[in-house]
Amino acid sequence: MKLVIQTSDSASNQVEAYFRKAIEKKELRPGERLPSNQALAERFKVSTTVIQNALSRLSRDGLLERKRKAGTFVRKFQERANIALLFGDSLADETAHYYRALLRRLNEGCGSRKWACRHWGGLNAEMFPAEEVGRRSEQILRDHQGHPFSGVLEYSPGSRSVIPAGMRKEVPGVSYGHNPAEVEFNASSYSFGQEAARHLASLGCRKLFYFCTHWHSRLFTESIDGLLDGAQQHGLPAPTIHMEPYAVQGYEMEAAMHQRMQALIAGWKKTGMPDGLVVNDDVAMRAVAPALLAAGLRIPAKMKVFCEGNEDVRFHYGFPVTRYEISPKAVAAFLLDALERKMNGEPVVPAAPCALRNTFYENM
Repeated sequence: MKLVIQTSDSASNQVEAYFRKAIEKKELRPGERLPSNQALAERFKVSTTVIQNALSRLSRDGLLERKRKAGTFVRKFQERANIALLFGDSLADETAHYYRALLRRLNEGCGSRKWACRHWGGLNAEMFPAEEVGRRSEQILRDHQGHPFSGVLEYSPGSRSVIPAGMRKEVPGVSYGHNPAEVEFNASSYSFGQEAARHLASLGCRKLFYFCTHWHSRLFTESIDGLLDGAQQHGLPAPTIHMEPYAVQGYEMEAAMHQRMQALIAGWKKTGMPDGLVVNDDVAMRAVAPALLAAGLRIPAKMKVFCEGNEDVRFHYGFPVTRYEISPKAVAAFLLDALERKMNGEPVVPAAPCALRNTFYENM
């Protein structure tokens, strides 16, 4: 087969079609090694970027296998990539809106790449009984043995990776979460704290109060650092920080947050009301809002509220709230792109956490 690049279609599409047809007609045999990207670029009189893009798509569709330092080979068993999606948190929790939104976006992204995928939740041994986590990990390994995974994504791991040991070294993986010491790519909340201080200062707020929730075994302070640094940058007094741990999920957690806010409001009547309230979780904000309304606080006239949220989930709070939103669509796109590059033996450039967020003002 010969290929003469035409102007009627993109060069990478024509190169892809050329190799796809050659593989289907067995002109390229299973296990056969392709020439280097540079050699192919010279042969077809195109750039190496064109070759790279075409071969990446063929690799994604399971026709080629790209081995680091060894080269690109025709896959012996041609099948679509099979991806494992692993979550430390439980996807069954009724308040796990963000994780389910992210899973939906990951499924969409896998579908557009023609990848098969399976998902598991509740894999963090810090949060769930070791026996339950062990059973889930064993199931993942059994699935891997029956239909080997081409790649694995883990989101929000605990003190150790949630990828089963039997897969960790043999399957390309991407790890993303909230603790910089534990993950490959960090979902830092520093920019949330900074943006909260900047925005509230721009509205004339001077006395900030941070209602900061955290799982009882996880205490990450990036958002606090961002808020303190932002307050200093904008000439504000140091905000009051209230750390609110929780050890249960679901509506029990919301009820506990609601009661805690009621107690804090009672204390404000003695110490003075803040004019800016920051909450780092949209589910916690849903619990906090009724307490603020029941206390008769005038929002936004006397107090402005800023919280972290999920772009794919919108709650009704009863008053205007500025939400600094995580975008599950952007996070999923970054993770799948990073995994695809890993599977192809290519370097991965981390995304700045703030690039995966956007500010949204909720009007009532």
